[in-house]
Amino acid sequence: MRKLKVMNPHIIWNKSEPLMKWEVKKVEKGWGVFLIKKYCKTDEPVCYGVSTTKISAEHMAERLNNPLYKEKV
Repeated sequence: MRKLKVMNPHIIWNKSEPLMKWEVKKVEKGWGVFLIKKYCKTDEPVCYGVSTTKISAEHMAERLNNPLYKEKV
C-alpha cells in the first residue's frame, strides 16, 4: 500500500494560481472530467467523473474550476 503525501499546512501558495484545474476529454463511454497533467502528482490520469453528454461534463468542469461557483436552484 502506498503512503499518501500530506501537504505541509505551513506552506503558503500563490492564491492567484489554482491548486487544481479540470478539463473535459472523450472516453470510451462518454465524456470524462480529468485533472490537468500540470496539477497532477500521479503518473495515471485522475478522473473526477464521467458523463454521457459533453455539455454536462463541461458544466461539471466549469463548476470545479470556479472557486466562487454557486448552484442555481
